[in-house]
Amino acid sequence: MTGSQPTGEFHFPIPVRIFGVRVDRLRTGEALERIRGFFNGEQVARVFFVYAHCLNLARSDPEFRKILNRAELVLNDGLGLEIAGRVFGLPFPENLCGTDFLPRVLTLARDLNRSVFLLGGREGIAETCGEKLSREFPGMSIAGVHPGFFTDEEEVVGIIKSACPDLLLVGMGVPLQEKWIDRWADLLPVKVAIGVGAFLDFYSEAVRRAPRWVRGMRMEWLFRFGMEPKRLWRRYLLGNPAFLAHLMYSRIFGEGQ
Repeated sequence: MTGSQPTGEFHFPIPVRIFGVRVDRLRTGEALERIRGFFNGEQVARVFFVYAHCLNLARSDPEFRKILNRAELVLNDGLGLEIAGRVFGLPFPENLCGTDFLPRVLTLARDLNRSVFLLGGREGIAETCGEKLSREFPGMSIAGVHPGFFTDEEEVVGIIKSACPDLLLVGMGVPLQEKWIDRWADLLPVKVAIGVGAFLDFYSEAVRRAPRWVRGMRMEWLFRFGMEPKRLWRRYLLGNPAFLAHLMYSRIFGEGQ
């Protein structure tokens, strides 16, 4: 492996491969600079966040793994990725938690006069987020909103095409949102499409987020498990140990690298 490659005033380090998935290793400013460049591109750029659960899914789902590797930018989110980076000798310089990073992306979009479309959540969630964004980011252009539960995908694509946004945030959960973006990317008129997970739920305050001190301890996953144990017990109580076990196996035997 060689060193980083210069791009403008930033230097982008080589990525790390975890369970066969390429994950970029960037600081906040570097990632934002990449996204700034995407806004000037000719085709839609796909930006995804991955955490332990995502990589567990990718390990057993070759299609999902290929979709992640086709993305223009894959960012690390959470303690599991931090551990993985250190295990493979390529530590991440920052934890780019999507819920904390996305307001920076929205600020960038606003400053560049780029419009935003919100797709995701239950009925009313995206609309509430759009209203809140308009208040908290004066000058923000909300091109449109739509719930994340629908049956006619072509109709939703048509709505987005009519709105012609520059930035599309898709919050449908992993891996549905990534597969949806990848399936329709060539038909979307957007410059940047980002899978945002529960960001719309958190931002609309429909779902309570962990207190800042809990997030500072890197224990947000435990708070979420406590809030929704029936839905999340398998992901955390089984998924986290499985992630760590396979991480050690990969480190020793090189599988997935």
